[in-house]
Amino acid sequence: MRSNRKVAILVIAASFIFSNSISVDGAYAQQSASEDIQDEIVVIGKKLSTVKFDFKVTNKGEVKKCELTKPSGDPDIDALPCKVVATCSIGGFKKRKQLLDCMSSEWKASVRSLAERRLNTAS
Repeated sequence: MRSNRKVAILVIAASFIFSNSISVDGAYAQQSASEDIQDEIVVIGKKLSTVKFDFKVTNKGEVKKCELTKPSGDPDIDALPCKVVATCSIGGFKKRKQLLDCMSSEWKASVRSLAERRLNTAS
């Protein structure tokens, strides 16, 4: 079970690097901002792909354990895994696949939010 979790984590992290698409409506300023966000998402995704963590959640949604076993060294990125686990555990789930599907979606939203926050702070 633990190796499946590691594979799921790597697949989720890799999705930031390879499957995020840029939506550009033709305006240069919007294209530039969109490209900046995309670039930041790639940077975060690469760092996130080095992170390893372990978690246990009951079917009722109780997080029994969530800990980093290999942090990235970036506090914002290191906070993401347990935030995602906690968010997706709320309300419980019937099958582990439901939790993993939620986590995949939540990863994308959390990374995009972090990228936007970092770019807004830098400007």
